[in-house]
Amino acid sequence: MRRTTATTALLSLLICAVPAFAGDDAQPGARKHDGKELKEKLAKFDTNHDGKLDDGEKAAARAAFAAKLKEKHPELFKKIDTDGDGTLSEAEMKAAREKLKERRQEHRDGKNAK
Repeated sequence: MRRTTATTALLSLLICAVPAFAGDDAQPGARKHDGKELKEKLAKFDTNHDGKLDDGEKAAARAAFAAKLKEKHPELFKKIDTDGDGTLSEAEMKAAREKLKERRQEHRDGKNAK
């Protein structure tokens, strides 16, 4: 249970962090995080200092988060990296967000999410 919670928390950060910092053009339905810590972590990717991440900056942030996930939780990374190319595409991230959303709903409904 403890490992599942930690993995879910890490996955949540990974798949929500880039859209959360993206600004007005963030994906519809993406959770907005206004936490100082998250903004500070993502600010290092905002190379043009405009307060939001453009496509190149998002790609760099996604690659950095993916590398950390791959290092710390290789089994989870493999599940998300469905094409097996060693990187996480926007489509793979979107699919992971949807899966997480489903699992959260199942948990709220009192079902055992597997």
